[in-house]
Parts: sequence; structure tokens; C-alpha cells
Amino acid sequence: IRPLGFSEEGVLTQHSWFYPMENAPEFPATSAFVSAGLLFTFGKVVNEVPYDPHLYFTGEEITLGARLWTSGWDIYCPNEVIAYHNYAKQPERPRHWVDQANWVNTLILRTNRRIRHILGIEIINHDSGDLIKIKRYGLGSVRTLAEYEAFSALDFKGHLFEGKPLPLPIVKADRTEQVESRGKTFKGGKTMNSRFVGVAGLPRSGSTLLCQMLAEHPEIHCEGHSSPLCNSLLMTRRGISDDQFMLSQLDVQFDTSYAHLKTAMQGFLHGWYAGNNKPVVVDKNRAWLHCIEFLLHLDPEAKLLVPIRELGQIYGSIEAQHQKTILLDFIDHLADYDRFGRADQLFAHDKSIGAPLSSIRAIQELPQSVKDRLYFVKFEDLITQPSETMARAFKWLGVSAHKIDPKKLTVHPHESDSHYRHKYLHRQQAKISPPKKHDIPPRIQEQIERACGWYYEWFYSDWEKSI
Repeated sequence: IRPLGFSEEGVLTQHSWFYPMENAPEFPATSAFVSAGLLFTFGKVVNEVPYDPHLYFTGEEITLGARLWTSGWDIYCPNEVIAYHNYAKQPERPRHWVDQANWVNTLILRTNRRIRHILGIEIINHDSGDLIKIKRYGLGSVRTLAEYEAFSALDFKGHLFEGKPLPLPIVKADRTEQVESRGKTFKGGKTMNSRFVGVAGLPRSGSTLLCQMLAEHPEIHCEGHSSPLCNSLLMTRRGISDDQFMLSQLDVQFDTSYAHLKTAMQGFLHGWYAGNNKPVVVDKNRAWLHCIEFLLHLDPEAKLLVPIRELGQIYGSIEAQHQKTILLDFIDHLADYDRFGRADQLFAHDKSIGAPLSSIRAIQELPQSVKDRLYFVKFEDLITQPSETMARAFKWLGVSAHKIDPKKLTVHPHESDSHYRHKYLHRQQAKISPPKKHDIPPRIQEQIERACGWYYEWFYSDWEKSI
């Protein structure tokens, strides 16, 4: 569906846009527009974004599209023929204008005024009678009208599409130009953004193994390495917040400039894995949990898998590897501490264990809607019940069932260990073998359990504490 032109009253009309089936995308394509001829979604939409009974025919599609999108609904066009509309001239099938002879002079005039108000083209007086129940049938509050205009490339007041005046030139009846153009659009793969999943949890808790098994699923793209994507977005936020040109634009057109920033960041987020052809992408970075609300502002459908483990064994794994590489220092210079001091430092709020642990604890202040985007994966379950644990994870991610063979895993190149001074290894194995249990000095174990009692209450309530 594409814009065709604006009427004299400022109402946008749409038309269909064809492409040959051999060039059809693998998945439904994202869109800013809906067609009243085919709307298929969850039934709850009729309560969240009810059809406006105060509109008559013209303008229903563009207002419904804007209302759905600003209410948080994403719109997709089918990538295959599901149904068609019979618009052939058949006298025995009367159209609405047959029994509403005066529809242009009465119903449409009121409809046009209502549409102009909804789309911000003109502010209509509430006493005019054109805005009946406008709050119920107006725009949503999840995204702004300015964001919708940026996403759809429309300028309602300026009657522009992609910066150009409408109406657009009509494509010839044989659709040749249209087909060629559409074929180029879809050449090279899918157009729908893959569903974004982050992996962010505690160190030495199985994130490498989790990513290795996620990559086994045919519907999931998972490279398994710690990714710079999250850091790049956070640096963009810091940089743009200090940019004088950006600040000046925010002073004079905040909504528009903020919408530009948001769509640019969304493009960066989803463009990172644009070359893959799978419906789900997985990005590993421990910082995703810390900035989960930032991520959901860019992609409300994003999800996080959070690997966790009993804290004493996390410390024990790090300490054991340090003893094997004791001639090398940690990246944050912990080698000179004694074992108790090193444990104390590791659990500090800005260190390897303490930083992600603080992010987990901060979850209790988050709204339930954000908590629902998190799924905790216990290392102990991943090791002892890998097939069952991954089956539950796949179900939560919304992908098809896929059986994991823990004795026959694909081994991929591991990420750099020199960055971490070989204190945190990321090796993959062809089969899962339970690691040796680490013996933790009693004083250190007691201090961990005492300082992090909340963690054990949340995730290890059956743990036999040493204190």
C-alpha cells in the first residue's frame, strides 16, 4: 500500500503496489499503511483501537493506520496472495453511494473535518459536532504523530510524501514500472525487521553456551560474540545530547527532531543485522539489562534472556581461572588483592559481578510490562537439563519447537579472550559436560550470601545457605 494523493480537503488516498511473486520477500513487509480490504490481527485490537463509526468511507484507512501505529501496533503487508477484492462493475451489486446519494455534501464533509483534526492538519472546535468521542477514536499515546510522519515519510500539513508533493504520477495500467520498482525493493532478502533478542546476564553463567544452543535453531541468527551494538547506541545518545545543532533543533521543533533521532536509532538497531534472513536475531552484551528501558523505547517488542548462576560458583569460576593465569593481571587490576579482597572487589557495583548484579536487583523498580520482556536462564538448568531448558526458552521467544542434542553441538569460533586477559574464557564445546564444583572458602561464601540475600530469595530459595 502506498500514498496516491491528497484531496483538496487534505485527506490522503492510497493505492495498491504490486510486485512479481518470484521477488516476494521471505517475510511480511513492514508498512505504515493499512487496507480496509484485508485486516487480520488479534481480537483485542477492537478494544484498543476501535473502528471509528463517525467516519464515512473516505479517509478511514489512513486514520486507522495512524491510530494503530501510534497505539503501539506494528503493521505488515502480506508477502503472498491471501485474498482479493472484486471491484468489477456489476450492476446487481450496488455500492454504498447508490443508497447514499447525498454522501458527498453531508457525510463526507463532516468526515473530512474529523480527519483533518485527527491528523493534525487543522484544529477543529469541539463544539462543531465533528469530534464526537474523539478521545476514544483519536491517536494513541505509545508513539506520537510526528513519529508516525517520520516513519511513513508523510507530511500531512504540507501534503508531501518522501519530501515530494502529492499526487504522485499514476503508474501505467500494465504495471511494468511498478513491478520493476517493487522487484528492486525486495531484491536481496526480507524487508521485515527480525525480532530482537538480547542476552545479558552474570559472568560465568553460561551465556556462551546459551548463544551456542540458540544458534542451533534454524529460525534464530546468533553470532555468539559480545557485540558493540549496545555500546554504539549508548555513545550515540551521549554524543547527540551534547550536539549544539541537535539542541537548537529541539528548542524549535522538539517532537519532529526527537522523532528523527528515534527513527535513526531504530534504523541503526535493526540495520545491524539487516543482512540475515532469519525471523529472530540475538545480540549479546551485558549492558542490555542495564538499559532495558532504552532498548524498549526503540523496539517495544524486544526481549532479553538473562543467564544467572549461584553466586559462589561464579566467584569460584573466576578465581580458578585466575590461578591458572596468575602471571597475568585482570583488566581492572585485581591480581594484587588476596582472595577475600579480590572477591570483595568483584562484587563491587562497577565490577564484573557487581555491575550486572546491580542491574538484576534494579528490576524490582521496573513496571510489570518491562519485567515481562525478561526471561532468566539458570546455568544449573542449562547444564543438567539442556533440552528441556532450551525448549522453554524457544517457546518464550515465540519460535517453533526445536530439539537440541547436547552431545552434538556446532562449535563456532569463540570471541577474543585476550581482551579479558584470559580471565573469562568463552570456549565452545561439541557436547555439554557439567563443570567441576568449585570449593569456596567459607568466609567468602558467607559474605556473598549475607550481602546478596535478596538474590538467593529471588532465584535460589531452596539453596542451603552456609549462614
